[in-house]
Amino acid sequence: MREGGTKRLLESEIKSLVLSHLICKGILTPADTILNEFTVDNSSRRVDLAIAKGCELWAFEIKSEADSLVRLQGQVDIYSKYFDKVFVIVAKKHTASALELISKNTALWEIKESRIIVKQKGRKKLIRNPHSFINMMNVTDLIKLANANGLKSKSKRREDLEVILESANHD
Repeated sequence: MREGGTKRLLESEIKSLVLSHLICKGILTPADTILNEFTVDNSSRRVDLAIAKGCELWAFEIKSEADSLVRLQGQVDIYSKYFDKVFVIVAKKHTASALELISKNTALWEIKESRIIVKQKGRKKLIRNPHSFINMMNVTDLIKLANANGLKSKSKRREDLEVILESANHD
């Protein structure tokens, strides 16, 4: 508990709140896929929540009261390369600083007394760079994708799989 008797929400509680909000608004459906702690950029960054919604990927970065915003700008910059829409969800104490760190393209939601307040809507920018998608996949998924497209690789090494998948996209 904080001063004034309000409860400090943990990241897991904020994730639950975000998902409930998306369900209540009819944005998140049973056809969508939720990914917890999803890694991107050769595993250099980990998105708190990712949602695959049809052909779109959305990233949700959560900053609770216990978090710092030191890495936020770098996180959002990387996520913007891989995700069609990026959301930053912050405790009220971080709102002003977060608005200074992120672009208008990034959505900003504030958590206030277990409610979500939209502070900045952000914009969707559809990512259609196949390298971004290939870069997010592990070797097993790359093999499955190559096989599904009838592509033959000289080996099962990541580098070889990336080359055949990327060259197939340019044909």
